[in-house]
Amino acid sequence: MLPAKPGNPNMSLYVGDLAPDVTEALLHDVFKKVGPVLSIRVCRDAVSRVSLGYAYVNFVQATDAERARETLNYHPIHGKPIRIMWCQKDPNVRKQGKGNIIIKNLHKTIDNPTLYDTFSQFGNILSCKVEMDKETAESKGYGFVHFESGDAAKQAIEKVDGMQLAGQVVNVQAFIPRTERIEHNKATFTNLEIKGFKEEVTEEDLNKFFAEYGEVKRVKLLKDRKNQPFAFLDYSTHEAATKAIDTWDSKHSEELCAEGAELSIKRSLTKAERKEEQQKHKATRFAQQAENSVGGLYVGNLSDDVTDDMLKEAFEKFGGLQRAQVMCSKYGPKKSRGFGFVCFGDAATAERARQEMNNYELQGRRIVVNRAQHRQRQSHLGGGFPDNGMGMYGMPAGAFPAMGMGKGAGAYGMPPMMGYPMPPMYMAGGGLGYYAMGPSPYTAHAYGTRS
Repeated sequence: MLPAKPGNPNMSLYVGDLAPDVTEALLHDVFKKVGPVLSIRVCRDAVSRVSLGYAYVNFVQATDAERARETLNYHPIHGKPIRIMWCQKDPNVRKQGKGNIIIKNLHKTIDNPTLYDTFSQFGNILSCKVEMDKETAESKGYGFVHFESGDAAKQAIEKVDGMQLAGQVVNVQAFIPRTERIEHNKATFTNLEIKGFKEEVTEEDLNKFFAEYGEVKRVKLLKDRKNQPFAFLDYSTHEAATKAIDTWDSKHSEELCAEGAELSIKRSLTKAERKEEQQKHKATRFAQQAENSVGGLYVGNLSDDVTDDMLKEAFEKFGGLQRAQVMCSKYGPKKSRGFGFVCFGDAATAERARQEMNNYELQGRRIVVNRAQHRQRQSHLGGGFPDNGMGMYGMPAGAFPAMGMGKGAGAYGMPPMMGYPMPPMYMAGGGLGYYAMGPSPYTAHAYGTRS
């Protein structure tokens, strides 16, 4: 058995992939066989009380938690294998790339247990998951394994990359976080996007002028939606590409461009980056539409991991939902800005959604819902509030800071929540208790009563 981490005993487990009808009592019956259980909480929707498909199990002893993780991982409950991981107090550990690998070209038959068994020989695994299609429930052909140590990940790559798993040769490599991939592209690019030249300019003309800065591999001339010409030009080296951008001779612009026009030369975005830029522009347009619509709602205090689909799922129960959008950073890597907009077809439905969803818990945060107004988006963009001494939602401006501290967080101009919600949970010994939900499940306190 792998020992618990010395000096830092962990007694809390995350249990995922639960069937919808799995209860605290059922989980207690399963986990108590390993050792004394302190508390169990199945996480549920704050309004419907429907299970969200995961739970937290807290043991009295760290050794029992470790044994449960080893012996019950992928144990079937109601026909569905559960997935057990350590509760990770620091979200940055999950997001960083250390010890994280990606496995591509997986056979459709390889599931979570098979992937875990294949890679557990190299070291302690924090998490392991095959990506599944939500609609078909079939494997997407790739998965992730997050090792506790970078050395284990390195060994797994060396041993498994190029091997056959279930008859298919798999590709195993270190997982590079998205932000690092973008920075890598910026530091190694060779492709340029060129705009602003005259219609009669040919690929040969561009090749001739740009060859002054280095060897040109290819030039592709195209037209945009407005029927204006532009081109992609690929150099052999990154140095040549940066030199063309930094030291472009303006005299060439006079030959390539119409009078008064300027040549635009910049790094060509990757396909993924272009798609992301398009999504950001669409999101901005939607925000403006929501502000001008009778059915538009502003949704604030969103957790960083809330997606468009999660926002849509939370609001579509009211009917007539036209769109839901989480606003992300305009520049750089895609990152939630903590607010979004939803748009309904009529004002009455929007008002009902506003009343019922304001203070609704979504991904561990109490969201703020109000009618979409231009000043709300401006406040997030740095425009501030009107100079009338009042902040958002009628609160005195600056009366409360934007707390941003876990479940009790308040949006700008709103008071922080007083205390924490206390949903019921199943206690050790069969009693009913209540769970005071602090900033994370790891600092929660249980208050129990004997049944």
